Amino acid sequence: MPTPQNQSSLCDQSSACESKPIAVGHALLGLALSIQQLPPDFDFALLEMHDAESKVESYIANVSSLVLADEELLCSPEGVTCLLLLGMIYINDEPGSGKEPFGPEDFWNDAFADVDTNFQRQLALIATRLAHRNLSQTSHGHTPTGALDEALNTLERSMPESW
Repeated sequence: MPTPQNQSSLCDQSSACESKPIAVGHALLGLALSIQQLPPDFDFALLEMHDAESKVESYIANVSSLVLADEELLCSPEGVTCLLLLGMIYINDEPGSGKEPFGPEDFWNDAFADVDTNFQRQLALIATRLAHRNLSQTSHGHTPTGALDEALNTLERSMPESW
């Protein structure tokens, strides 16, 4: 229970430094997703935020370069969760904005990343497509489901031994 003497330390920003970087990244991506989902007429001045879109982009850029670029962090379950949050952020973004989380290809590979990292990225892309399909208001029949099934089957054939 906080006492008056240590209560101010609860709000101290330096306490974030004691957290794992992946937890801070997860929190920032969750905040970015929450900001995106606020109503269009929300008064961002209440949050002392005048340009919410640039704030979201800043959170994404920082988490991507400082947390998700670290293969050890990315290969953890928390890293995959961050990738899924990132996918949800891109889904919420304007359709056709041209922003792709890893590039335009479904099976994007980073030549400098290890096999596990590339596999997780590919899995996150498929999970993003699945979430997008589930959020879609229109029914497209079995075509999207079949395409997702084929993508998962293709990915399964390239699954690393470590999985």
